[in-house]
Amino acid sequence: MRILLDEQLPRQLAPYVVGHDVRTVQQESWAGLKNGALLCAASNALEDLLPLIPAALAVIETIQPGQVARVEA
Repeated sequence: MRILLDEQLPRQLAPYVVGHDVRTVQQESWAGLKNGALLCAASNALEDLLPLIPAALAVIETIQPGQVARVEA
């Protein structure tokens, strides 16, 4: 899983998140972006979202009002 560490977390935490692709906001040159802009920069790329569509469609068929579902690739 790709994980983005916000600038409020110590960069030294990254190596301890074993088994994941961990990047920091500073490494991505996103330091100083506010939360909304940071989320747009981090997660709205079409090529990142397209692999999630089959799982999202499956969840849409079964989810009930008031439930929360997590969709993973």
